[in-house]
Amino acid sequence: MRWDIIFVTIFWPIVLGPFWKRVSTPAVWASISVGLVYYIVTSLTFVPSLTIQSEGFIGLLNELWQAPVFSGVVITGITIVVVSLLVPPSEHVLEMHKIEKDKTLDDVSSKEELIGR
Repeated sequence: MRWDIIFVTIFWPIVLGPFWKRVSTPAVWASISVGLVYYIVTSLTFVPSLTIQSEGFIGLLNELWQAPVFSGVVITGITIVVVSLLVPPSEHVLEMHKIEKDKTLDDVSSKEELIGR
């Protein structure tokens, strides 16, 4: 159960954070908070869903949706995207992405090269 909580809360911040410049700090915290509350509430009660009686792929999706961990990941994904679109990232976050893309910082010099300079 604790791995489910960890997965629901931090999956999208780990996946989207480094790769999408639009992710803001409030969006990350909103995603974590919504995921934690959603997982706790749905674990104690039930996952709200439509009662679809079908087989095949739709039936599989319905069964997966009933698990709080899978539906929680969907809800937190929607949360992080919506809040990121509403709240722009700070200048500090944008600066981190610029540093991340700077190829000149990839060169690692040995100690001898630094002393010889």
